[in-house]
Amino acid sequence: MQLALNKAQIIEASFVRDNLQYLVREATNKTEEIIAICKRETGTGIVYCQTRRTVKELARVLLANGLRCGVYHGGLNATERSQMLKDWLQNKNQVMVATNAFGMGIDRSDVRAVIHLAPPSSIEAYYQEVEIGRASCRER
Repeated sequence: MQLALNKAQIIEASFVRDNLQYLVREATNKTEEIIAICKRETGTGIVYCQTRRTVKELARVLLANGLRCGVYHGGLNATERSQMLKDWLQNKNQVMVATNAFGMGIDRSDVRAVIHLAPPSSIEAYYQEVEIGRASCRER
């Protein structure tokens, strides 16, 4: 027994999440579509990008369009990551533009949009980004 748990519990749950809605949109201009979605939503959002460079570029555009956003990726040091997460959790930033380094274990009841600028590399990666720790327990 490697974990040495005294009273371990097994929790099983379905993959079905009635409180989530999945949409696929074709957009001629993805950036404009993301801006429109972020301005329309009343809660917070996460926009996933595949690279650090894309995270930085998209965040600049969102800020220029009046959206409060932060950035989160593996290139930030621990202090920067902690501050970005704190600002997002305290509602200083409405949108977090991030690589998949962001999100595990976050707990916000008002996440209304999880957007992918480009599709993740696999269905497993997509499910992890949308479901596990990001949107699985969100109520609308």
